[in-house]
Amino acid sequence: MTVTVSAIKKTEYQATVNMVEASFWEYDASYYNKQGQDSFLAYANFANFAYRQWHHHITFVAKDGNRIIGMIELRTENHISMLFVAPGEVKKGIGKELVSCALQYIAEHNPKTTYVTVNSSLYAVEFYKHIGFEATDSRHDNDGLIVIPMAIRIDKDCKLL
Repeated sequence: MTVTVSAIKKTEYQATVNMVEASFWEYDASYYNKQGQDSFLAYANFANFAYRQWHHHITFVAKDGNRIIGMIELRTENHISMLFVAPGEVKKGIGKELVSCALQYIAEHNPKTTYVTVNSSLYAVEFYKHIGFEATDSRHDNDGLIVIPMAIRIDKDCKLL
């Protein structure tokens, strides 16, 4: 498998949303009640995803050939708003590659940034810890979405462990 990571194209929005939803149902949905599931699906739906792309969110996709197998979305100068890897592609380094790409983007476009944050799902906490993020607060419940606020300090090179 040859994985490439690049900025998302408008023609890839629907495939990316489909992959996010499949990954959510596979890995994350069981951690949430119905309200949390509905909140996430509303945030991740095509219309809201497209709106965010047009309003200052930056998204990178990982592809195997033409197939979308991962995505990361950045909000503001230093926040990961979504990171998903397709079912069957987890634990192959794709998530780490996407985070590395996002950090490189941050280093180039926001060089004064010293940390990156994420509100991790319960499923993803161990992944984020593995690559150097630390919890910054206890778990929160926002509209049924249970998250752990986390952050990683970065230097000017924005390299992961």
